[in-house]
Amino acid sequence: MGCLLLTFLLFTSLLLLGCATLRHFISMRANTQKAQRFFRPQSVEPVSDLPVDLDPEISFQNDGKIFSKKRNEFYLADPNVINSQQNSFFSHRLFEEKKKAKDVFSFGEIGFGLGLNFIIILKNLSKVLGATKRLHYFAMESFPLSKDNLKVVQQRFPDLAKEYQELIDKYPPIHTGFHRIWLKSGTVALTLIFEPTLRGISQIEGTFDAWFLSQFSNESVPDHWSPDIFSEITRLSRKDTLICSSNTEPNVDGELKRIGYEVIESSGDPSPAKVKIGRSCMDAEITSIPPWFALPPPIGPKARIGILGGGVAGASIARALHRRGHQAELIDAHLFNESSSVLPVALISPTLTEKANELSNFYDRSYRSVLASIEELGAEWLSRGVLKIKPKQMVARQIDSLIRRKNLWDDAAIEVTAAEIKSKTNINCSGHGLWFAEAGTLSPVEYLSKLMNGQQLIKNQKVAQIEFLNDEWILYSEGKREISRLDVLIITAALGSNTFACTRHIPLIGLGGQLSLANPTSQSLALRATILGQSYITPACGNMHAVGSTHIRGNQIYDSIAFNPTKEGHWQNYKNLEPEIQTLLGKDDICNWKGYTGVRAATPDRLPCVGPIVDPGVFREDFARLRHGPQGRFPVAPKYQPNLFVSTGLGSRGFLTAELSSEILVSQMLGEPWPVERAVALSLSPSRFLYRELRSHK
Repeated sequence: MGCLLLTFLLFTSLLLLGCATLRHFISMRANTQKAQRFFRPQSVEPVSDLPVDLDPEISFQNDGKIFSKKRNEFYLADPNVINSQQNSFFSHRLFEEKKKAKDVFSFGEIGFGLGLNFIIILKNLSKVLGATKRLHYFAMESFPLSKDNLKVVQQRFPDLAKEYQELIDKYPPIHTGFHRIWLKSGTVALTLIFEPTLRGISQIEGTFDAWFLSQFSNESVPDHWSPDIFSEITRLSRKDTLICSSNTEPNVDGELKRIGYEVIESSGDPSPAKVKIGRSCMDAEITSIPPWFALPPPIGPKARIGILGGGVAGASIARALHRRGHQAELIDAHLFNESSSVLPVALISPTLTEKANELSNFYDRSYRSVLASIEELGAEWLSRGVLKIKPKQMVARQIDSLIRRKNLWDDAAIEVTAAEIKSKTNINCSGHGLWFAEAGTLSPVEYLSKLMNGQQLIKNQKVAQIEFLNDEWILYSEGKREISRLDVLIITAALGSNTFACTRHIPLIGLGGQLSLANPTSQSLALRATILGQSYITPACGNMHAVGSTHIRGNQIYDSIAFNPTKEGHWQNYKNLEPEIQTLLGKDDICNWKGYTGVRAATPDRLPCVGPIVDPGVFREDFARLRHGPQGRFPVAPKYQPNLFVSTGLGSRGFLTAELSSEILVSQMLGEPWPVERAVALSLSPSRFLYRELRSHK
């Protein structure tokens, strides 16, 4: 009874303080001695399916001013003013103290605008942080400038041309969501959030060292200054997080005080260069992560990291760690270019849906991430352009959804008629379709080689047993011979993940497929883009077309060794091609086709499992109350198996999703702000199936 009374008093006091209602969850400490929290879920805001407008309607005036019609306001376009503001902020003793104590910083900005605040930090990075420091910079922008707009801005500021060019080279095409790009040789991660401000900031997960408030006024851009924005800032702050603001309006001081920030004396030159610096005086006790998904503490800075599995998931994680200064050893029974798990060709293509949800958001973000990775690595495309044959009505609905939601950029997908198909693919094909100009096919071996560049790989080591002993993960061969001792273990072994006791509870499903390698004909050699219907066919490469693929779902194909190409599989792939494509290939030569078979690991909900691994028995016991509903007293976090992580269940889309999955995993491992919306990252949690198991047994 005492606990319930304490909970009620805490809740009442928060309301009296005027804390804005959180959009997703309220979580309050109820019993520190037993490390529990009282958790009350709010109504979860559905993934937005409303029309989106991202155009700032910008105009560049002759006097140097830059105006947004959508904002009805001029941008702050004076680098001298911003330089002065930053000098006052970064030279303040509170920031100097913070700089001495940290190696990785996280800054947030409300309103990216012209990008000047970020660009000037980028120019002065060594002076601001120090030569060896790293920076995560998050910026919300409801009406982002296009790449062409930024090129005009660059011309206005010749002293910043070099920094603007680096941004322009990596700048994402305009569409909704979180977009992470890497600058300064991987020492700066800029995450741009193209969403309405409150929606964007409410989906950020992480802890920030400093916030830069909007340069726009309360009157012109009220959504930058709402009480909900300040409440989200306090959720993402910790004690001694700093705020920099040039806004002198009285309500800003009131909001900072309400969320627990102390306003330090204003410093700097007279207006407009004068700045106000605030400091958080408390650790926020508010979280938007339900306790059953709360993360373990970050791994140590000098931990020995091992990745079990040298395929695209493991190689992508190794690269994500390497760019952050961490080395990992990859352990696999084969070199990646010797392994039967490597396809002869990898298809990179988006999946359009008519409705928005976490699954569609994950695949949309993955598509953009892998395109950026391919460009950054300099991997060569085998072919570029993918045509998806679909009924005319479905194409119209998907294009309408794309235009309305802006979940991909303009011209990422366009509708094509039968007449237009000829110009895209160089062959005749009836019907309607969607054309993806940036999609295409890769050589998996070449892409993996570039991911693995400079990484350590222990080859020809098949791990048969894993044991945690004396704070170490010990990997053994089939003969009980020790292979490696690690502080941190990441399992990316696909279906092999279920052979180890520590990850056996993850419900993986075998997904088998046969890819046919067809001999080209004089007619089929004209094909210059991939065509995807029930089966797909790629342009001839290495004197063969890839045609595929069959899908067998279930445990009967777990034995990948016994799963070999068959003539029946070739016939099935052939019959699923469009009739015009069948005519190009002919059927007389099918008996001479070669083939590839593989077994992938999928999950029941078609999303990967990415994140830390709980102790399943303790989880079921600690969170048994979920059978009665997701409200009440729960442990602050699950009991995790120490420093154990997984990235598995990528299914047949591993090359599409591995890049983003690796960024999510490594960000969580190191305690960095997450690269995607919280809802998207939590939808990949390996604990989700244990949660659903408890909720289904009410």
